[in-house]
Amino acid sequence: HEAIYLGDVSVNEFADVSTVVITNANQEINVGDRLMAPNDPVARNYLPRAPESNLSARVISIYGGVSLGGQNTVITLNKGERDGLQNGHVLALYSKGDVVKYEGQKLAMPDERYGLLFVFRVFDKVSYALVMQTHLPVHLLDRAQTP
Repeated sequence: HEAIYLGDVSVNEFADVSTVVITNANQEINVGDRLMAPNDPVARNYLPRAPESNLSARVISIYGGVSLGGQNTVITLNKGERDGLQNGHVLALYSKGDVVKYEGQKLAMPDERYGLLFVFRVFDKVSYALVMQTHLPVHLLDRAQTP
């Protein structure tokens, strides 16, 4: 499951029922939203590099719940640390090639490379990446792989 950062709160007093003060809100915070302790600080320095092995992942979400992304969009990949992905990895984005009919046969056209992304946050099974360059929209299930 993916948690969406909504903002920050300050707990006045810990008790069976506690009161909090919202100190920062990036999005609307509603009754029933969950509180989480902050994670470890994110590394601030990255060394952009291609992975040393061939990695392939799929775009499983686009930040903001939209169906298309573009340059400077944050996306979620379905691969993480257990698959060899690391902070700083640069991957190429590919769209699925069309299937065309030629002389009565269906032929699959090759996938088209259309952009680059930069992995900036890696978890065990998923990663976040920033789309750095693109000349086509990013779609859900597009492939990202070692350039």
